[in-house]
Amino acid sequence: MRSILDVPAPAKLNLFLHVVGRRADGYHL
Repeated sequence: MRSILDVPAPAKLNLFLHVVGRRADGYHL
């Protein structure tokens, strides 16, 4: 298995969007 830090950019973007999506509940950027 690869290192957890060796993640493709799209995967990081997906995680980022997921976190932002949860935070966006009731908060519009």
